[in-house]
Amino acid sequence: MQLRDDLASAGAARRAVHALVGDEAIEYVRDALVLTSELVTNATLHGEGERRMEADFDEAEGSLHVVVSDQSPAELHPQVDLPPDAVGGRGLMIVDRLATTWGVAPTSTGKSVWFRLDRTPPPRPPSA
Repeated sequence: MQLRDDLASAGAARRAVHALVGDEAIEYVRDALVLTSELVTNATLHGEGERRMEADFDEAEGSLHVVVSDQSPAELHPQVDLPPDAVGGRGLMIVDRLATTWGVAPTSTGKSVWFRLDRTPPPRPPSA
């Protein structure tokens, strides 16, 4: 989906991802929406040019893959050692904590930031 150049894009992206994953476990949906919001907000605040989001959900595996692209070639710089009262700067730390895996890939027109979120299978009862 094409993303607008304003913070309302994060809400539109969350609604699209929620519609895609449906009624998964509440923790999974919550994490998916937080991760999506972080990537789209970063692209809106720090990216340039056209911004797009692509999302794919494999229901059988319970894996979600989201890619947010913009036309800025600037590298991402996760913030470290932020003071406790800092208003922002924790987005990539949140992505690192919640996503199964994530990364950044250069493109011919800028960069893509992506995450994968896997549903954790329920614990198996011990065998007797």
